[in-house]
Amino acid sequence: MRAKEIKMEVTYTEGYERRFTEACLKQIRRGHDSSPEDGRDQNSDGEKKTA
Repeated sequence: MRAKEIKMEVTYTEGYERRFTEACLKQIRRGHDSSPEDGRDQNSDGEKKTA
């Protein structure tokens, strides 16, 4: 099967960069809220807890 070359032009709408950045940050927050990084015990400020 021969690969086809596809050409296209993308035009971003006004405000795209802001919306994209907000969506990325939301996903990052969602990932951090679901599980502690590297399995370490951390408080809400991201500092390692000590005994």
